[in-house]
Amino acid sequence: MRNGIVRFCLSAAFLATTCLSTTVQAAANDPSIARSNAYTQRVLDVVFKHAPELASEQGLSQFDPLVANPTLAGQMTKRRELEAVVADLKAAQSKETDESVQQDLDILLKSLDRGFRWEDFWLRRKVPFFNASNAIFNGIRELLDDQVAPGRRANAVVRLRKYAGAENGFQPYIELLKQRAIEQMAKPDVIYPSKQAIETELGRNANYLAGIAALFEKYHQVGWEPAYATLKAELADYDAWLKANILPRARQDFRLQQDEYALAFEAYGIDVAPADIAGMAHAAFTQYQAEMAPLAAEIARKNGYASSDYRAAIAELKKQQIAGDAVIPFYENRLHEIEAIIRAQKLLTLPDRPAIIRLATAAETVQQPAPYMKAPPLLNNTGQRGVFVLPLNIPGANGAPADTYDDFNFDAAAWTMIAHEARPGHELQFDSMVEQGVSLARGLYAFNSTNVEGWGLYAEYMMELPDYSGLIPANLTTLPHFSVSAAMSLPKSAGGPGSTVVPRSASLAFILASARAALISLFSLPMISEAVFLGAPRPNAALAS
Repeated sequence: MRNGIVRFCLSAAFLATTCLSTTVQAAANDPSIARSNAYTQRVLDVVFKHAPELASEQGLSQFDPLVANPTLAGQMTKRRELEAVVADLKAAQSKETDESVQQDLDILLKSLDRGFRWEDFWLRRKVPFFNASNAIFNGIRELLDDQVAPGRRANAVVRLRKYAGAENGFQPYIELLKQRAIEQMAKPDVIYPSKQAIETELGRNANYLAGIAALFEKYHQVGWEPAYATLKAELADYDAWLKANILPRARQDFRLQQDEYALAFEAYGIDVAPADIAGMAHAAFTQYQAEMAPLAAEIARKNGYASSDYRAAIAELKKQQIAGDAVIPFYENRLHEIEAIIRAQKLLTLPDRPAIIRLATAAETVQQPAPYMKAPPLLNNTGQRGVFVLPLNIPGANGAPADTYDDFNFDAAAWTMIAHEARPGHELQFDSMVEQGVSLARGLYAFNSTNVEGWGLYAEYMMELPDYSGLIPANLTTLPHFSVSAAMSLPKSAGGPGSTVVPRSASLAFILASARAALISLFSLPMISEAVFLGAPRPNAALAS
């Protein structure tokens, strides 16, 4: 089963480890890394000036009372400041003699160039869908977290007041977002957001509001209630404005424009044309299906299943569901078994500390409806660690029942998910970057899906897991995403459109790959969400995989 996967995993793992190639010494003790970091800091100074919430996420407490100002003037100022930095970096690169520093400068310049091209496309063609509830929830959550120092948390109340326009000199956040949308709507030949995306997100926004209140209550903050009441009314008004002004013009077709789709591929670290990747992914998935067949037959024979088809075997395995309070103990037990295999096989050296696993809240599940590793800060890390987060059912839109799924909380899935997201996967990957030291350019600006997920898939491959886990490797959801999304985004013929409706069978692939991969690279992809693009909080602080 694993033989057919190894070539892909090994090549992807090589890409991942290139980001860690300078981790022999901590940055403070390596002159090359220190010089490289000085260049990267020039970029970060501009980014954090215009997006202070992102600085807080990276552990920089001096930005905690501040909020982004997502105006067109602010965006244009940021662009001019970054262009000046680019000119300086190009001049430095022409004189730099250290190969590793030259590589880091190349990483920075390519990332900034890609960001400028995203921005140009956005300003020329896009009418945004800014989900204010989502963005504000994230701006608050970055300060109200178990791993945030208690002394920093009171600034969440300051931020809340600024978002609501309750502080002198601050307009309500929603008014700034409305203005940006109006400015874009006035332009010719613009592209509106997908109707499906707007309706789904607006229908679940109540979870963000409840999540904000729950955070203030959990961390015993005081004085937040008046600003919260104001903000709650403002967000309801804003959602009504979106329904009246954006939704009627929204596209029935969810697909990205082809040039936008190609930019997204590039940002994910893929240098293969979308038309080619569809065929490659179809072929690889077909190969994996063939490799699964004999394994499924053996599992069916051992367990007395009526059918030996791999789909039927997976369906039988899914019947062993774990629910409620049993989920975390079950995953922790499986983690200990995987750790025992790692030690017995001497695959790598495990840290003495335990991994952190927790359940997602309803608001976090709406943002990220699949298991993920929430990465630790890579800048001012004072001991924070990655957290493996397990969502349960997706809260229903507009009061509908929860959108239940059975894809994660069963035994066979637990093996693969833990190996991929926790140990030996992403948890050790990112903790290693923090603890051993890596240049900021590589840690932040080479942080894309290809680099990150290569290690996650290799982590699955290196483990000698029970046979049935081989039926559910993470790349069996990633590959359908690439094949389905690429095929649907490209015309079926030279003059014909591709499909405009997401098939039900592809929904999990989009949840696992599209919704998660779109959140991976904050610094490599300035356009992860409309709000992030303008300097507002990004939709999810987690590392998605």
